[in-house]
Amino acid sequence: MSQPFECYSCMSSSYQAKWGFLKEMYFTPKVFADACDAPISRKGIIPTVLCASFCVSMLEPSVEAGVFVGFKYIRGCGDLILRHGFNKTAIQIHRFAQVDKCRQLPRAHLFNQPRQLEIAVTGNLQLCTCYGERCNGGFSSVIFNLN
Repeated sequence: MSQPFECYSCMSSSYQAKWGFLKEMYFTPKVFADACDAPISRKGIIPTVLCASFCVSMLEPSVEAGVFVGFKYIRGCGDLILRHGFNKTAIQIHRFAQVDKCRQLPRAHLFNQPRQLEIAVTGNLQLCTCYGERCNGGFSSVIFNLN
């Protein structure tokens, strides 16, 4: 097994207002912050977690009054974001666990949704994975590498 590394751990501030509902699906990040929505350029602005799997940036469109206004971000370690984990088959098929990659997929294909949890998992999100110290701090790979 390779050496553990640090991944940024944050969620866009807008998730905090809905946390009472979202905590059934997600582990609590180190911080909710507007700074999570921008490239993280300096060490110390956003806290990190130690990770033995892969770093993740999940993006979903932010829409206000029917207008796309950017993306909301969830950043963290692959093992420490979803309470019920990622769908291992989807992670393997799309090679998220082998190479740095960004891909837009239906949320229902990526999440392990327990049958007893009656929360609808709908819509698409963009999942980016990477390996290495604080590699999930940017968004240039999201813009240019969507395969």
